[in-house]
Amino acid sequence: YLYDHYKIIHRDIKPSNVLIDCHGNIKICDFGVSKKMINSMANTFVGTSTYMSPERIQGNVYSTKGDVWSLGLVIIELVTGEFPLGGHNDTPDGILDLLQRIVNESAPCLPINYGVYNFPQEMMDFVNKCCIKDAKLRPSIKELLSHTFILHYNNNNYIDEFHLWCTKIKSKIRKDRHL
Repeated sequence: YLYDHYKIIHRDIKPSNVLIDCHGNIKICDFGVSKKMINSMANTFVGTSTYMSPERIQGNVYSTKGDVWSLGLVIIELVTGEFPLGGHNDTPDGILDLLQRIVNESAPCLPINYGVYNFPQEMMDFVNKCCIKDAKLRPSIKELLSHTFILHYNNNNYIDEFHLWCTKIKSKIRKDRHL
């Protein structure tokens, strides 16, 4: 809505700026570094660098596709409980190492056979599309809204699946606490 009606780019999509209630309603908060785009492009370096797209880190002109990259990282982190560019077993050696990973290493993706849960194929495809490193090849927000993952879950039939997912995440959190 913000992109289409107001030409506003968020520029700081990250898990702490995503609010999800127990009914599955999702809202984005903290528009402190958002910006109205001029000619659909922006070029300033603001926001949380750990979720920035490769084109932003390299100082290139960017568009809403930078928020698409961030969305992909957020989805990976929210469903796995680990930051996709260095989880529990692979922590980057500082911010420069992390930025190097974003720019030079392969794009992050959802793991196959994640514990007791297998992510739906359309979800994996959606995240893979969000995390395409080349912004020219990365889909736009409008293109992603017509993706089968969004169309499939853009109704009330997903609530049972969402509650099942929440139960599994709560169980994983309890196990982590015992470790």
